[in-house]
Amino acid sequence: MLALRRTVALAPGEGRLASQLALVMLATSAGAAVGAAATEGLLFANFDLALLPILYVALGLVTFVLTLVASGLLAGADRARIYVALPVVLAAVVVVERVAALTRSGWIYAAMWLLMNVVTTLQGIGAWGLAGAVLDVRQSKRLFPLLNAAKIAGAVAGSLAVAIVVRLVAVEDLLLAWSLGLVVNAVVSYALRKRVPRAVDAAASEGLIADMRRGFAIVRGSALLRILAVALVFFSVLYFSLALPFSRAAREAYPDAAALASFLGLFNGATTVIALLVSLFAANRLYARIGVVNSIIAFAGVYLVGFLAIAASATFAVLVAARFVQTVWLSGVADTAYQALFSPVPPERRDQIRAFMEGVPGQAGIALAGVALLVGDSLDPRAVAIAAAAASAVLVWLLLRARP
Repeated sequence: MLALRRTVALAPGEGRLASQLALVMLATSAGAAVGAAATEGLLFANFDLALLPILYVALGLVTFVLTLVASGLLAGADRARIYVALPVVLAAVVVVERVAALTRSGWIYAAMWLLMNVVTTLQGIGAWGLAGAVLDVRQSKRLFPLLNAAKIAGAVAGSLAVAIVVRLVAVEDLLLAWSLGLVVNAVVSYALRKRVPRAVDAAASEGLIADMRRGFAIVRGSALLRILAVALVFFSVLYFSLALPFSRAAREAYPDAAALASFLGLFNGATTVIALLVSLFAANRLYARIGVVNSIIAFAGVYLVGFLAIAASATFAVLVAARFVQTVWLSGVADTAYQALFSPVPPERRDQIRAFMEGVPGQAGIALAGVALLVGDSLDPRAVAIAAAAASAVLVWLLLRARP
């Protein structure tokens, strides 16, 4: 036990709380992995994939509105109640998706895909918001890597479970496992509700426009948050700029559907396992040595090097290597570092700002990525890589300005 505490930086008396929060991350991540596999499988088998960029644009708009709603709710005084109610509502949404899947309509599957991404975003806001509410700043820096490791472990477990369970039940029924994970989230949130501090000066929600203006005003007043907001747009565009050529190259290398699924399963499993090891045994040391902000700058550097390599030689091996490093750094290092940046924000505004950042610049980036995918079909892949490398360089410069 002492060795475990040293590995994950647990202080005496933190074991129970850390375990409860880790269970939330594990359950929701495992459920999301199972639900995403089911939803994407249904979509890809029954929908015209040429229309996917349009879905990206729609996703940005839909998530923008819903995260603003969450932002307004989390700005209230009784956040503890929201942490319990949110996963219950999301679990109900997933159950409704299962019922809607009975129609076997391509556009219903498209709507389910949109909801899948919305539920994933909102459950992340709720889970990380709960963790940030019950942990102080020092605890967050030490325990967030552990929570991220639990999240990654859940993704591994969920992905492996799909390959086994799908032989026993219908694909649509896998969604029920996701709803179960969200129920676990609600139960733990209820147990921790008294640990969530009640905001003294929380403002009541005055509608979407007022909440958006309030969130924008807070972000505008912080140099770090301003830079982070712009950086989120860049990161979203760069993510899909790499995902698109990787997917195309994978299809060319493995034209058979079964072979492609096998390759992607192996690739995703390998990146997730490595990310888990990085999160457990390297992330804390990295944050202590170079800092949280520099860890995010390094992620922008990963994109820069990756796109320069693709511009020089867009072979399948180069694309696989770039995608591998990107995925590992995102899951194992950058995601936790990003969440830790919100720790200095006053507790009564932390969840609102997190929801605003996810809902406005984050979703704007996704919508722009959808437009870029539509335009990118007519451009030379190397020209796209050069443009993405230039954007990565701008992002590195931008994030360097955020360093204290």
